[in-house]
Amino acid sequence: MGFESFVTERLAAITEMLNDYNTNAKTIAELPPQNTLDTSSLIHVSRAGISEKLEIQKIITAILNYEFNRLISIAGEITVLGNDVTVPPAIWVMENVHYQTITDTVINVPYAETGYTRNDIFVANKFSQIFKVTGPETEGISPTPAIPVDTVLVTVLNVTDSTVSYVPPPYGKNQFSIAFVEINGDDSSAEIGKVDKPFLTIEAALDALPSTGGVIKIGIGTFQSPDKTKIKANCFFIGSGKPYPNITVNYTDETSAPNYSSPTKLVGGTILTGNFYIDKVDNVQVSDLGIDCGKDFIDAFRAGVTEEGLTINGVLTSANNNNTMPPIKGIRINNVSSLNYSATAPRHAVLVQDGFDISFTNISTYFGVHGIALKGRNINANNLQCFGHSTDGLIIKSDKYSYASDISVNNVFITSIGSFDGGGIIFESGGDSVGGTDNRLYRANVNNVNIRFAKFGIIDLGGLSKTDNINVSNVNIYNVSASAIYSRSNSKNVTFSNINIDRVSTGNAVTLISNSSDDVKTLSNCVVRNANGVGQNGYFFNGVGGKVNLVNVFSPDSNIVIDGGSTSNVSGYGVKTSATFSGTLLFDATNATDILPSIDANGLIKKSLATVSALGGGVFPNGVSGKSLSATFGASNTVGSGSFFALTNGLAAGAQRQMVSQLSASNDIIWFYFNGTTFVNTGLVFKNTGAIELPSLSLTTAPATSAATYDVLTRNTSTGVTEKIPSSRLAASGTYTPTITGIANYTSYTFVSATYTIVGESVTVLIDLTVKPTAANLLTEFSISLPVAVATFVGTQASIGVGTFANTDYLAVRVSKTNSTTAKASFKTLSDINSGSISLMFTYQK
Repeated sequence: MGFESFVTERLAAITEMLNDYNTNAKTIAELPPQNTLDTSSLIHVSRAGISEKLEIQKIITAILNYEFNRLISIAGEITVLGNDVTVPPAIWVMENVHYQTITDTVINVPYAETGYTRNDIFVANKFSQIFKVTGPETEGISPTPAIPVDTVLVTVLNVTDSTVSYVPPPYGKNQFSIAFVEINGDDSSAEIGKVDKPFLTIEAALDALPSTGGVIKIGIGTFQSPDKTKIKANCFFIGSGKPYPNITVNYTDETSAPNYSSPTKLVGGTILTGNFYIDKVDNVQVSDLGIDCGKDFIDAFRAGVTEEGLTINGVLTSANNNNTMPPIKGIRINNVSSLNYSATAPRHAVLVQDGFDISFTNISTYFGVHGIALKGRNINANNLQCFGHSTDGLIIKSDKYSYASDISVNNVFITSIGSFDGGGIIFESGGDSVGGTDNRLYRANVNNVNIRFAKFGIIDLGGLSKTDNINVSNVNIYNVSASAIYSRSNSKNVTFSNINIDRVSTGNAVTLISNSSDDVKTLSNCVVRNANGVGQNGYFFNGVGGKVNLVNVFSPDSNIVIDGGSTSNVSGYGVKTSATFSGTLLFDATNATDILPSIDANGLIKKSLATVSALGGGVFPNGVSGKSLSATFGASNTVGSGSFFALTNGLAAGAQRQMVSQLSASNDIIWFYFNGTTFVNTGLVFKNTGAIELPSLSLTTAPATSAATYDVLTRNTSTGVTEKIPSSRLAASGTYTPTITGIANYTSYTFVSATYTIVGESVTVLIDLTVKPTAANLLTEFSISLPVAVATFVGTQASIGVGTFANTDYLAVRVSKTNSTTAKASFKTLSDINSGSISLMFTYQK
């Protein structure tokens, strides 16, 4: 085919294709109608010239939830005097953050040139400013300028050569009514929408708002929190600044706890005194203020009776109400502080119960046993600072009256105010299943956490219904007095990643227990430093019945203990320690590093850091030179071929020795050494019946108090005698039924479960039970028998652990050791003396 013919045919084909496009193309008017709205339908949109698709449902949801940038309110008429246009104080929202002007905005608008007109616009930005955008002047119809990015439209101005007029705001003037509250206000003369006629009290301002809600703009100063029955749906409480407690901080150095003074009140900004309670009303927003239930206010106005801080409640009763009562929805809390009475006051600084679609941003809490408690669904929280909460700074919990799932928290800072008086983060499924519904805590994600100088770091308590799918990442924990990371067996699908732990005083720094078939725990990229106290380990893993997966876990100066049982369900790679390693780890030899067995200079089998080659071999420090492997045993009892571990200790090639292990036809393991020419049977056989044929060893029993421990099973004395290490010094765990005996204000108890873990001289006990006190407002005490007695008891060991008592309130429980066989639990009842569940965790030295 000639070139001319080729071009002619291709041109004809392209022409036909374009004609098909033109014939089949349809305008919008030619398309078939969608008679029934399908919310999943897509429409074409353009953003900054880039084409995108948009689902109709997203538009509907944004409108229903007011999730779009918009002008909320203008406190009066826009006025024009000559060329000056005055906009009264206005409020607008952009990306769920409220902005406002608190005084009139006056902008000069020049006339157009003679014979010309133009359209100008007023817009509001994220700096709480209203400014003008000038349009082009024309002789005909004038175009309106585009609204700049990160602004909202306030009004459009029509400008001629002799007049200036404005179009009403895009959503109408005073779409929401606005009431101003000031310390110099007067409830009798105040008027809605008048900044110069403010109210004195928030309750009076709420009474003046219509039933559809509105905006309460609160000035600088101290005001009483409104009664919860006064708060309407669709109300916006906007303060004039976030206050902070009267606290001073003195730093000595980075390794010492800051010296905080004990705060007693909030100062600066907008302060609301007493419990702020949002009760079963939707779409309420609170921003730029503080809730003061501190010591000064409580002692002066509440006779020392403490109160909750900020409460968001959708619960009808403490029983299950989720099938009959919808949750509270659409609550937005931004830039708010909350102060309670003391670290041990049995209150929440911030409490959410049975909430849906709740968001928090920039929240600071001080004192109260609980800092921020999140119990609900679809909750998002960002930038949380929690100080001095004795039980926990942040608790994410599911209850039978408040199911919890899909909770996301980012950027958390937790510390103590006094000497280790603050707890860290707790995940928990409390209560029990109701009506056949599993009320476990589902899908909670916490990211970017800093915890320092606290009682503990992060605890996954599980619960009667378990916790499920918990993910914690990017965590720094510095100097805590108990566990940095702890996950109990009654939780599943738990992941901790990118964890840095430095300094833990008592107990294991990291404990992962996975004892049921659906438990899966994963720890990756974790480093533990300075957790090497007496009877203490950097890591303790237990995978009997469940699974524990480890990836890149390092401990430069503390022990790693694996109690995986016969099934050895603790597995992973990249596990390193420079201290003692004990237990069984299933490792992946194709990965870079792992822990493998080695032999020391005295011929004792130990666990030691090894570098694993890509072929499954490894180079052992301080190991015996030579080679060892699991290879094929030949038909004529000769060594077959197979992959091997290459062991080196710096010896010359001629001085190196090799050793291999073979599996015989009877499934016995037989060991050989290489004499330079051939492999020679050592006579050491591991029988498949479990019996071991070993050269006789003369062993003595080590004393109860060993001066030093050289390995897990044996040690050598200074005189060269090889001794057994007593079994009491090895890691162990189990369950037991404690004896509970009432001491004071005690009626009865119901036992649930009790487990204990022994590592060296340290015993950690976990107990769940139900207790009924006798009377209200009294100290309740009962004794608990210990699973392992104390060998030598000297004095009372106070505060060996903590716990919680939970019925309608959450009370802190203190655990102390009273003698060599018993501990004591203590807490003070409130007005409610019904039975409550108690979870205790304590550690003591045996």
